[in-house]
Formats: sequence, C-alpha cells, structure tokens
Amino acid sequence: MPRGRPPKPIAPDAPPAAAALGAELRRRRLERGLTLTALGERAGCSAQHVSSVELGYAGCSASLLTAIDAALGAEGGLLALLSAAIAERLVAADARAVRRYDDSDVQPCNRRDLLDAAAGVALGSAALSPRTPAAAREVDPGLAGHWMQLMGVLEQHDGVFGARTVIEIVRQQQREIAQHREVARNGVRRTLLRVEARWSNFASWLHGDLGDREARDAATRRTLDLAREADYSDVIAYALQKQARWAIMDGHPRRAVALADRALDVHDATPQTLAQSALAAAQAEAFAGNGPASAKRLREVEALLDAAEDGRDPLGAVVTVEGAPHYVAGDMARCRLLLEPAAAVTAYEDVLRDWPREHVRDGGLEQARLALAYAAAGEHDRAKAEGRKALTIAKQTKSATATRELRRLAAALATA
Repeated sequence: MPRGRPPKPIAPDAPPAAAALGAELRRRRLERGLTLTALGERAGCSAQHVSSVELGYAGCSASLLTAIDAALGAEGGLLALLSAAIAERLVAADARAVRRYDDSDVQPCNRRDLLDAAAGVALGSAALSPRTPAAAREVDPGLAGHWMQLMGVLEQHDGVFGARTVIEIVRQQQREIAQHREVARNGVRRTLLRVEARWSNFASWLHGDLGDREARDAATRRTLDLAREADYSDVIAYALQKQARWAIMDGHPRRAVALADRALDVHDATPQTLAQSALAAAQAEAFAGNGPASAKRLREVEALLDAAEDGRDPLGAVVTVEGAPHYVAGDMARCRLLLEPAAAVTAYEDVLRDWPREHVRDGGLEQARLALAYAAAGEHDRAKAEGRKALTIAKQTKSATATRELRRLAAALATA
C-alpha cells in the first residue's frame, strides 16, 4: 500500500454514481500499491485530477478512464461504472436547465453556454462502453435495465437540447447492444433484441428531427426487423405509425393511412400505442382533406386512451402516460391545422398553455404551428411574433422538423 497520509473520504455531497466510480478507482489503485502521482503518470493526467475523481468531485472522460482502467489492469471494470456517472451528469445538466427556465423568461436552450456544456457532456461520453463479452455466460442480464435507464436520460436531454447533442452516444450504444445481443442466448438474447429495438426506434426519431431521411428510414426499418424477431408487438405498432407520420411529412397521405391501418392491426399492442396509431391515421386523413374520416379516427383515439395502462412490458411502456396528454392535444390540433388552418389558433394556444417546460424542442415545433395558424387567420403580426419564438428554439436545438414548418410559415407570409 502506498505510504503517506490516509486518503481523504469520499466527498459527502458527491453524486452516488460518481462516488461509486471514485471508490472503485481508489480501491483498485491501493490494491496495486500506486500513489496518486504514479497512477497519474501512467494514465497521462495529474495526481490532483485522479484525486478529484476518487473523491467524486470531478467528472472523468471516457478516454481518460480508459487509460486509468488499463493502468490498473481493471479489464473494463472501471469503464462499466462510467455510463451511470455520465447519465447522472446529464440529469444534473437537464435539472439546471429547467431551474433556469423557471427563474427566467428565457428558454434554457437560448443560453449558449449551457447548451454547449450539455453537448460536451453528451458527446464526451461517446467512447464509453461495457466490455464486449466473448461468450454468452459473460453477458450481464442487468445491462438491459442499464440501457433502458440511459435511454430515458438521453430522451430527456434530447427534449431540452435537441438531437444533435445525443446522436453520437446513441449510435455508439446501439453498437454495444448489438455486440452483446449477438453473443447472448435464450431469454437474455430476446430481452436484448427488445432493448435494441427500443434504441433503434429512438435513433429513428433523432435522425428524423435532424433532417436525415435516409438514416431515419433505415433506423425505422431496423426497428421493425428487430421487433418482429423479438415478437415485440408494441414496438412493431409504434414503428409502423411512425412510418405513417414520416409519410405525412413527405407528402404521401394515402401511404400514411395504409401504414397507420397496419399499425392498428398489430395484435396485442397496448391501447396507448394503438392510440398513437389512430392519431397518425387521423392526421393522414386530415392531410388528405377527409374531415369526416379524420374525426372518426379521433373518436377511436379517445376510446383507446380511456383504457388503463397495464404495465405488461418489463422494459417500461413504449408510450408513457405522463407525456401523452400534451402530445395527443398537439396531434389533435394538427388535424385542425390541416383541415381548417384559421380555426386552429385556439387549439394551439391551449396546447402551448399547458406544454411541459422540459419539452423545449417539441414546444418549439408547436409554436411554429401556432404561427402557421395565425398566418392562416390573417393575423400576420402575431404569426411573425410566434414564428420568431419558434425560430429561436429551432436554431438552438437544430430541429429540422420545426425548421420545415417555419419554411411553410415564411412562404405563407410572403404570399399574404
């Protein structure tokens, strides 16, 4: 054991995951009989930085922890703890953003320094990876829960800061999940197939919001392939209705209706997911100018939403009840915007009045559609004012979806 004063205790206010990583780093360092200076020299960093990580004060990049892990002969043992620490830092960044929003009239994504810091945290974690297993017995079944928790954190982060801040880590984690799934057997393999389908589904949305149609469509097809192999009805239905929404955006209403109908026909999908499918069908019918058919679909939505969530999926619901009312209201307002644009102002005002503060990026999309409704109603000054709000958010979150709506707004105002 290295000589000198006894090590300082872990900082009492250190976050749990950072404290766990620091404690494990210290344990392994002391086992190897290394001083802070000696380990720092081997890993290419200062003794002070190693000490700060051990105490839970400082974050640690994947590249540095890889060097430390190798210097200690930990064989990935330290890297396995990094993803939880990264997730913890992302949660903290999102919480700070929401607090700033609550204390100010300025959207958190309008604060350039906060956005850049959050992007750095997300992209800096892109190299983290659990050790790739060589045999089925080395696949930890607990990784499924880890990956679902991490995806939830990244979804929240995407909602505040936009897809570009998380897309790289999502791609990297997809590769890791696939490597583990290829080695796993039986029930563990089936579970990892489902986890991989959920991540692919998430990736398809991110690519879509970044405006990359080719990657979006490839990810959605991949989602369907994985979900069908895993017999995962909810994700099959969800991916089909997502394809229906892409078809609406791409200007193909009849294809959208057909895809939404296929989603509604998926056996054993939950009512909440089927409600999303019916909403997609309602929007497709509205886009095709078929008001009565759209209204009929919306009645189906209301009936499906009345059904209780059964909690059957051990990975967690594909469509969560918490965010559903706001997005359902937004989808219903969009049907009105497609059918009677001038009459959609009130609907969108109601949507935005109750919109969750932490869903910044999608709030910008709804703001853009409110501006379109004002333009259709002939209230051009209001349309410009709401459009400017939406543009600020779209610029910071790099949302191609919102940008497309703003182009429509610009065209409408130019011809007014």
